[in-house]
Amino acid sequence: RQDQIARSIANKVSCTVDKKNYVISISVEAQDPLICATLTDTVQARLQQFITDYRTSKARKDLEYYQKLCSDAKIKYEKVRQAYGSYADANNDIILESYKLKENDLENEMQLLYNNYTALQAQVQQARAKLTLQTPAFTTLQSASVPLKPAGPPPSAR
Repeated sequence: RQDQIARSIANKVSCTVDKKNYVISISVEAQDPLICATLTDTVQARLQQFITDYRTSKARKDLEYYQKLCSDAKIKYEKVRQAYGSYADANNDIILESYKLKENDLENEMQLLYNNYTALQAQVQQARAKLTLQTPAFTTLQSASVPLKPAGPPPSAR
């Protein structure tokens, strides 16, 4: 029963694509003019969402991936920064070379993790920019309107 209703609706909706101008025209035929306008608006909204999701799928996945890497890098950097700060504070007045070497190693590790974190932040920004570029812009050239008179003979006369 639901399949039959879906087929019936699908037969009343048509979309044409002008590939030269990138214009999609949606038309709906039904007995009730208000249903035509409402269905046209619904099809337009769903089609826009589908096209946007389709065109931005990879860019969104890339952005999520870089955001996760960046978040992980920040956590690692913060952890090493805390360890370096604690070690430096605890061994401030010690002049043994082994302590200085350990402090230097921690400082180098902290710097490497910071560089990694800032590089990943830049990649997140690039991924956001790419997502923005991949997101299509839509303009409604003519909104769905309720026709004042029938477009054809009543269904019983067909």
